[in-house]
Amino acid sequence: MLRVIVFEQNDTSWNEMDCFYVNMPPDAAIGSVRRDLAALMDRLAGCRIAAGSTFSGVLYRELDSRGFSIFEVSDFTPGTLDGILRDLEDADAADGAAETPARPVETETPGVYRLDLIRLQEVHPEVTSKRALLEFLETTPFYELRLACTHVPPWIENGPYEIVSGQEGETIVATVRKKQC
Repeated sequence: MLRVIVFEQNDTSWNEMDCFYVNMPPDAAIGSVRRDLAALMDRLAGCRIAAGSTFSGVLYRELDSRGFSIFEVSDFTPGTLDGILRDLEDADAADGAAETPARPVETETPGVYRLDLIRLQEVHPEVTSKRALLEFLETTPFYELRLACTHVPPWIENGPYEIVSGQEGETIVATVRKKQC
């Protein structure tokens, strides 16, 4: 028997919103388990976090495939939910960093790449423009690089490139192409 408790955070405290049991015998057929889980997911509409002593097999796969953040906890205390929330916030911050490409990314148009150098250097201040772009410019066949920056790096301006730049607010959008003969 699986005990399910649904919590909701209000300001600074957690409130129990629902508590129910789901019968999930370990020897049940997979189709039956999936139907029971589908009914459980319907009842948990809006929930995206699962915390429990153990998750395995079909239960884990179903929760994971439905986008749940899954936490195995040995003790469930009032601080457990706060800790889970902190972990998710930290993961979101790390995802923001992971989602910022460290080198140019090809757009839908073949040969056209883009890089937001401003965002990259906000997330990774240790990355210089040369570190982010030099290898790409030297080794990648490209038609155009669209670069968002605060200034066009001098080493690019002085290189074998055609540069057309414009201003969008405080951001310079530079289109970089290899010079043609």
